Amino acid sequence: MPVFDTSPAIDNALVNPASWADEHWVHEQFTWLRRNDPLRYLQPEGFEPFWSITRYTDIKAVEQNKKVFINDPRPTLAPAGMTEFIQQMTGRKHLFRSLGEPGAAFHAHRNRRLSAERQNHSSR
Repeated sequence: MPVFDTSPAIDNALVNPASWADEHWVHEQFTWLRRNDPLRYLQPEGFEPFWSITRYTDIKAVEQNKKVFINDPRPTLAPAGMTEFIQQMTGRKHLFRSLGEPGAAFHAHRNRRLSAERQNHSSR
């Protein structure tokens, strides 16, 4: 598979699961992106637009500045309209919560409770 250097070819290739089966292509494509377009706004067909951030220092800067950069309302890549569908089906925007979300306290409490239950069960 060739390394793409223009849109919409890059955009569509990066959301195509078949592209990810070619490890050599993935390596070469991201090498090209890091060198030539490390902060790229992608607009793949059938998906909501999103940013591709490919350099470690940029990723680290984004991850460390939660007041400016958010992963909400779409923390995962999905076809356009999926958030609305999930909300209609579940009443929530997402199928799951990440540990970094404000719901982290919920996860910590649940995990402590489950650990305690396992401990009690194993001591019987």
